[in-house]
Amino acid sequence: MQAAVLRVKLSHLDRFTEQRRDIAARYDAGFRDLDIRLPVRRAVDGHAFHLYVVRAKQRDQLLGFLRSREIGASLHYPEPVHRQPAYLNRLPGSNDLPETERLADEILSLPIYPELSRGDQQRVIEAVSAFYGEESAGQSSAA
Repeated sequence: MQAAVLRVKLSHLDRFTEQRRDIAARYDAGFRDLDIRLPVRRAVDGHAFHLYVVRAKQRDQLLGFLRSREIGASLHYPEPVHRQPAYLNRLPGSNDLPETERLADEILSLPIYPELSRGDQQRVIEAVSAFYGEESAGQSSAA
């Protein structure tokens, strides 16, 4: 059954990818003046935006703020692989990965999927902007 559903969805993949890219561009514009790091893209890669992951020094507070407004932000990788029980002390040189650990404490995935309405996109932009005290920042991308 899952294969049948995915086979139908596969024919829409290019359109879905373009819709995700449009949402990402809208987020980029809405968040550009905020104190968060936006996803990096390289022109040669053609990012599909399966996830829209930002880096925020106050990640947990931002996550709580968004969830209190019923915005489905999430932590896709709350614990780095080298600290998970199955890998603990099993990966050579992995006991000291300060950059990985810092990033694991900063990354946050914001809602992004092809069916995300423009109104919901704007709600996300306005909520993130409000968290950073930039009420007007989210309004500039409403067009």
